[in-house]
Amino acid sequence: LGDKFGDNMTKALEEVFDASHQIRMNTINVGKETRAPDLVRDYYSGRSIRRVLQYLSIDYVKLNLPVPGWAREMFDQENIRLAMVYN
Repeated sequence: LGDKFGDNMTKALEEVFDASHQIRMNTINVGKETRAPDLVRDYYSGRSIRRVLQYLSIDYVKLNLPVPGWAREMFDQENIRLAMVYN
């Protein structure tokens, strides 16, 4: 990210996440699994997640982030539900 967004980004990542140490400690940097997707499904609809991602879309574009799989699943479920309602 530092190459793409400059030294300030590199310094911020280092200060907040101790990124270089974490990468050295974990040769396969896969992140941490949490129950966050399950909690999102419990409290939000596909429609509300779509609105949130629309609001945050510039971040996903600028940082070249994929839409999370759990969000795509929620969109698909919402589309199926709407198709059943309107057909």
